[in-house]
Amino acid sequence: MATFRGTASGDALPPVGYNPKDWLAYVAFIRDSAAGHFFLTNPFTTAPQDGRYILLLQVTLGRVVAWTGIDAFTVLELSRVPLLALFLLALWRVTGVVLNDRRERTLACWLVLFSGGFEVIVDALSARLPAQIQWQVDQDLWHLQGWNTFAAFYNPLWVAALALTLVTLVPLLRPGGPRGSVDAATLGGGLLLLAFTHPYSVFVVLAVAVARPLLAWIFGARPAGLGVTLAGLAPALVVLALVIRWQSGDAVYRATSGNAFGPQALSVTWYPVTYGAVALLAARGWQRWLAEAHPARLGLAAWTLAVVFLHGSTVLNGYHFVLYLHIPVCIVAAPALGRAFDWLRGRSLGKLGAFGLCVLLFQAPLPLTLKCIHESRREIVEPGGMQVVQTLANLPPGNVLAPAEFGNLVPAHGPHRVYVGQWFLTPDFERRADEAFEAVSGQAKFDDLIRLVDGEHIRYLVTTTHVAPQLAALLGTRVDATLPVGEFAVLVLDSGT
Repeated sequence: MATFRGTASGDALPPVGYNPKDWLAYVAFIRDSAAGHFFLTNPFTTAPQDGRYILLLQVTLGRVVAWTGIDAFTVLELSRVPLLALFLLALWRVTGVVLNDRRERTLACWLVLFSGGFEVIVDALSARLPAQIQWQVDQDLWHLQGWNTFAAFYNPLWVAALALTLVTLVPLLRPGGPRGSVDAATLGGGLLLLAFTHPYSVFVVLAVAVARPLLAWIFGARPAGLGVTLAGLAPALVVLALVIRWQSGDAVYRATSGNAFGPQALSVTWYPVTYGAVALLAARGWQRWLAEAHPARLGLAAWTLAVVFLHGSTVLNGYHFVLYLHIPVCIVAAPALGRAFDWLRGRSLGKLGAFGLCVLLFQAPLPLTLKCIHESRREIVEPGGMQVVQTLANLPPGNVLAPAEFGNLVPAHGPHRVYVGQWFLTPDFERRADEAFEAVSGQAKFDDLIRLVDGEHIRYLVTTTHVAPQLAALLGTRVDATLPVGEFAVLVLDSGT
């Protein structure tokens, strides 16, 4: 796909706190919700659609935007505060289910929040690797994969998903298994909330629900709570199936939901790097838990093995699931960490040893923060591009034909839909991106240009100043006005009205 850029010097940094492609999509949906919609419309395509996306976090934040008048970017960034509070409450509850000692629960929380692996070492060595291997290493160890929970916190949607997942998993983690109507409601209600917040989390809950009775059979234990699990999950799955069937009746939703499947997985061979000293403590923890037949071993083992299976999937794009593994690893590691501190306390250099252990465990947030600051350079947009986006934001709603890199920005800043934008949310992205570039750069044939503009009801066409006269002549009376925007121009057409 070709790139469409201007020549102006100086850059602009959009208010993006995470992977820009995803962050901009979140804001675009928040804007749609702020306009009063519950069933959201995909603004990254001009294809006909009814609006059947159900995204509870974006809907909630959209209501906040509507009530307060605060900018959607700001609301999304500030949502971290209440979401992190909810996550901490859910985490503390989970630790209380599987750990009896308050000190161990506290250590587990510290590990979950701040521990990490040794990616910084591999980062320092990867520059010496062959280019193809270096690319794969960088991709697998990318800090926004969510190998540890601190890294996952960069994405507010993941924070919400983790908090809801913890609440939903409580009945399955309880030593005695799910019991009673409250647990059934927790499983069923939690599954539905997750399905319309972060659908990948649904697979995690279902995988744990299957793994627990299977492990109970392997260990020779009674698969307690199986009836309650089915009573909670079965009705929720029926409701979910009916809703998905309705959603899939819309061609745009059906096309984009298919993008959830794919071969991108993450290998278990990275564990020594991504979990480091935490993995060693977890191994010691599991050794003791199995020897003592710890009552919480079934739930934690089911959680751990289910996520290991999922993040290695080459069908479900397994990389989406790795963020769920750090928490159970830390919980099992916490008792071993407590014993390590106790052992060090009685040694002559115990304080120094404890300090060294803390460095090994808790050094990850610093390099992660530095990597995110460095990566912010990838989010920079040239000033001409931001001027185009701001110009479009002040125009009445309409369909926009622009290069994909502009199309990814436009819906987050204004009330428009674009012919091509976010790669995941634009059906047939590659073809549309090529067509859009050829059209706005003056390379498209006349018939193809007219067919695209008229067929997609394009109201605004973004091009460069030196191509604008050529396109205006080809489009003739369709052009109502040409708005110069530095080195770019916006052609205002009547075909979108």
